[in-house]
Amino acid sequence: MIRANVGSSNKVQSPMEAGKEAAQKASQTLGASPDLFIVLSSVAMHHPEVINGIRQSFPQTPLIGCSTSGEISVSGLIRESVVVMALKSDQMGFTVAKGGNARENARQAGRTLAENIKQSSPEEVTSLLLFSDVMGASGTELTRGVLDVFGKDFMVVGGAAGDDMNFKDTHEYFNDEVLSGYAVGVGLSGQYKKVFGAKHGWEKVGAAKKVTKAKGTIVYEIDGKPAFEIYRDYLGEKAEELKKGFLTYASMTYPLGMSAPGVEGYMIRVPLVINPDGSMVLGAEAVEGTNVNIMMGSQQNAINAAEEAARNVVAEFNGKKPEALFISSCVSRLKLLGPNAPKEIEKVVAVTGKETPTIGFYSYGQHAPVYGIVNDINSCDPGFYEASIVLFAIGE
Repeated sequence: MIRANVGSSNKVQSPMEAGKEAAQKASQTLGASPDLFIVLSSVAMHHPEVINGIRQSFPQTPLIGCSTSGEISVSGLIRESVVVMALKSDQMGFTVAKGGNARENARQAGRTLAENIKQSSPEEVTSLLLFSDVMGASGTELTRGVLDVFGKDFMVVGGAAGDDMNFKDTHEYFNDEVLSGYAVGVGLSGQYKKVFGAKHGWEKVGAAKKVTKAKGTIVYEIDGKPAFEIYRDYLGEKAEELKKGFLTYASMTYPLGMSAPGVEGYMIRVPLVINPDGSMVLGAEAVEGTNVNIMMGSQQNAINAAEEAARNVVAEFNGKKPEALFISSCVSRLKLLGPNAPKEIEKVVAVTGKETPTIGFYSYGQHAPVYGIVNDINSCDPGFYEASIVLFAIGE
């Protein structure tokens, strides 16, 4: 049996009490101490106090999670709150661990996390729920580190911690610790069904062009020209808006779409900074030699994509409902949707069911497998998304 429940609290003025209240609500229907807590909290809360509040009542329950840019439960999008999912199962195992400092070496941080989980789990780990830091680290490299240990076909899902769109510092939670710059996660083992869904809703426009010079998240040249020229060619004078700041409306509406070898569809890459030499800093890795397109997004397409991802997940359960659902949706979707942001979660819940315990957050990047065949994790993107919504459901 797999059982889950979710509790939340918005007692910003008393974060210790908020943590305690959310954990107690989450665990009250499980009948015994939970096997795992997933904790997601606004930076409006003082993180150490939130964790201390939970640990006062549940000192032994393994705990994992991170700070957010908006919290999600079955009731929808909420703000300035702490949300806790409690899980208990006699057929699943939950092994929590932390990796190294991702800002110092993201790939090694992923390896360390995976090795710690693998060594600590009494059973074979078959998926990983990952909470990462990408403020000063590569989410792609972090994922590669995990896959170095578990193999290229291993299922990694999760999200990059947020800080309510302040873009200053994020936090990760591991048992009693509140960290910054680290990767943490929980390895899942035993008998359970696991299903993920990932969609963005952006559509390509114009002809494909080739990334001719790139390193990490910086793309220097596209078709042999300064990378920013792709926007000048398509948007004309409107392209200048991309230079005005972080996550402008233009960058969210017209991101790049990267087509990696063997990968189905397009991985969204949002231009964050336009450098004086015309190179662009993207929110995730740009792979030299891949094709890119200008993509066009809209509120309705983004909402439709969320609903489609949910339908794809539910279809895999063959008429049953998931026992628990995790959501990681990109903060760029939150900004693009604006006042309509709650509709995205409403569409998901309408498909997955209000009776399905649901937890999630708005993240600075999403971890999920790519659709397609990954032959070499070093030459294509192994599963770090932007501007997307990722769903991860478990069931019996």
